[in-house]
Amino acid sequence: MPNKNEIVLIGHLGRDPDFKDVNGKTFARFSIATSEGKDQYKKTHWHEIDVLGEYAVANARSFKKGDCVMVRGMLVYDQWEKDGQKKTAAKIKSFECYGVTYAKAQRGDDAGFDGNKAADALYKPAEADDDLPF
Repeated sequence: MPNKNEIVLIGHLGRDPDFKDVNGKTFARFSIATSEGKDQYKKTHWHEIDVLGEYAVANARSFKKGDCVMVRGMLVYDQWEKDGQKKTAAKIKSFECYGVTYAKAQRGDDAGFDGNKAADALYKPAEADDDLPF
């Protein structure tokens, strides 16, 4: 059975992206927040994102703290040792990222961003075309 490590997140940037050059390649690093639940049950999750690839890094250059973005990538784990203790942290290695600022305008209100509605808009299945001649 085939395996696939793919993750798609839609959330808000917690800080402006940092850009670094390593071995002649530029990558961007930022964090995004996603949330679940409502009101007193609302819980926020923070995700560290490393953006690789020329096109994706070019997109990330336009991002600012608070912007809503979608990232697609793979889940990876960094491991290191500090003060004799082994540490592990999960992060997303992304080769694709986009701004998702249009979602709020499509809803037609100022109630704030809803990632589920944005995801539905991004992944809405194509409608059948009844005008096909066959």
